[in-house]
Amino acid sequence: MEYMEALAAKILDRDKWPDFERADFLDELNAVADAAFDKGTVEGYLAALLIYHQLTEEMLRMVQRWAEFFVQLRVAPIEYFDPLPEKAMFGKVIESVNRTIQFENRDRLVEAAEKINTNRIALVHGLTKRKSLQAVAEEAKKIRLLFDEFYDHFSDTREWFMLTFKDLRKDGEWEAYVE
Repeated sequence: MEYMEALAAKILDRDKWPDFERADFLDELNAVADAAFDKGTVEGYLAALLIYHQLTEEMLRMVQRWAEFFVQLRVAPIEYFDPLPEKAMFGKVIESVNRTIQFENRDRLVEAAEKINTNRIALVHGLTKRKSLQAVAEEAKKIRLLFDEFYDHFSDTREWFMLTFKDLRKDGEWEAYVE
């Protein structure tokens, strides 16, 4: 019964729902990436891409946590856990989100993340094969556009989960588990 008490306490208190622990720092990193990118230098582009890549991974990890919480709420009182390994590489994080529940916008979110990853790998691992710094800049600009697209899909996904959690909180008899 401890599981149900903890789950009920979690859904009843919006502040306990899965969310970024350091959202302000992630926003700060995003601003740093944008500023580096806006310098228009190769080193600025590469620094920004490194940060965009990490932010994308962090957002995907959050989506995985939301999906796990959603399933926990839907199958309760059966206990359910689907944690993502802490050291999972970016491709594994994408795969985990892709194999979780179908939620609104999942396919577009995953596709955008895969494009970021594919383009980042091609650019970084083929950096010395580029014909010019301008070619590097063009590829970096493409990845930034992909990150912006991913971010839009992530925002829509976040909204879907938050509204769904709100509905599940209202529709459940969670108070009965909290004494």
